Parts: sequence; C-alpha cells; structure tokens
Amino acid sequence: MTKLVGILRLIASWTFTIAYVTCVIVITLASLGWFTRRHGCSVIRSWGRAMLRILGITLRVDNIELLDGPGPKVVTFNHSSQLDGYVTLAMLPDNGTIVVKREFLYYPFIGQMIPLLGICAIDRTSHERAEASLCELTERLTRKRMTVLIAPEGTRSRTDEMRQFKLGAFHLALKSRAPILPMVIIGARILMPRGALVPAPGVIRVRLLEPIDWKIFHRDASAFAQRVRSAYMSELERQDK
Repeated sequence: MTKLVGILRLIASWTFTIAYVTCVIVITLASLGWFTRRHGCSVIRSWGRAMLRILGITLRVDNIELLDGPGPKVVTFNHSSQLDGYVTLAMLPDNGTIVVKREFLYYPFIGQMIPLLGICAIDRTSHERAEASLCELTERLTRKRMTVLIAPEGTRSRTDEMRQFKLGAFHLALKSRAPILPMVIIGARILMPRGALVPAPGVIRVRLLEPIDWKIFHRDASAFAQRVRSAYMSELERQDK
C-alpha cells in the first residue's frame, strides 16, 4: 500500500508539472517574455515547493537569513539524491539561478523551461564549452549581483560519502569575487537513494553554513574547494551523531 501511494504521488507530481509548465510557456509567449523575466524565480520556487508537497516531503531550513542577503553569492549544495533538485528549486532566492547539466534541455517539458527561465545549462562533454558557459555565468553573476546555486560534486554521489569537488564553482566565486555559501542537504538520500523510482515521504533538512570569503584563497581554487568540502564533512559528521 505504501509503495502504491508513492507511485500515485509520483504520477500526480508529473501531471502537475506538465500542466504547470504548459501554463508558464503559454503565459510567457503571450506576454512576449515579460512574465518569466519578471517572475522567473517565483515560478521556479513555486514549482519546487509544489513538487515536494505533492511527494509528501517537508522541508525544514536552518539559517535561511544567510540565503536572503544581497548577492553576489555562490551557493554550493551536496548532491546525493534526485530530491536535491526539488530542494534547490524550492530554496531559490529572488535574483537567483541554478546551474544544471545540459542533458536537462532534452527532458520533455522541463527542457523547454530552462532557456525561458534563464537557467544555466553546462555542457560537460566539452571542456571548452563548459568553460565558456562558466565565463558567461561569471559575467551575469557580477553584473546582476545574482545568487547562483551549483553542485560542486557535479553529479549525484553513489554512496554516503561525498564525491571530490570539481573546481567550476570555485573558479566562478574567485572570478566574480563572490563568497561561497555552503548549503547542506540532510535526509534526501534516505528518502530517495540513487536508483529509486519513488521517493518515500518524510522530512528533508537544509542547513546553511557561514559564508566562506574568496579573499582568503586569492586564485587557489583547489584550496578553496578543499576548505568548503571540509565544512560539509564536518557538518554531515555532526548530523550523524
């Protein structure tokens, strides 16, 4: 019975997504793009929160005031579950964007939303294309004083242990002179581990740690990444006790 309820919730969530995305696309086209330019972050945030609610997941956030401050900021998050995507969407502040892999452009409905909402899609198959995307994002981050959410692991971890961090997020922070704000997602992997088709209902906690200033590391992206990863490891170990 529990599995059947989970499947029904999953069907309901994607039925909602199809209807929601269709409405957003129609309104955006009718307004010649004004709607998503003006309300893009609210559109993303509302979809993420609705998806979590439909799936029976409650989001609890500590230190939310750190996210709400003015930009520019690079917000990193640990990535071990498909649910992390919904969490980051639900957490997106005004004047923010999310970095996703380019493969999402080919997903039905979701792929059509990415360019409309100004989400940055990174092509990881080519170093040159990935670097060009990050350079463009650096310019946007600096000019618009945005908040950018990005997973430094690059893809979901297959185990409880965090993957080594890629350096893109840290080059982005150094070039734009933005602090890194670590966002620790706790409990998502328990509710929906890698390979699971249906998430279990429950609680996901998010804890925002104190920002880490880019000035400490100058141009050393590797040291910056190691410092941030250590902050995650310490917090996750503390939560396990």
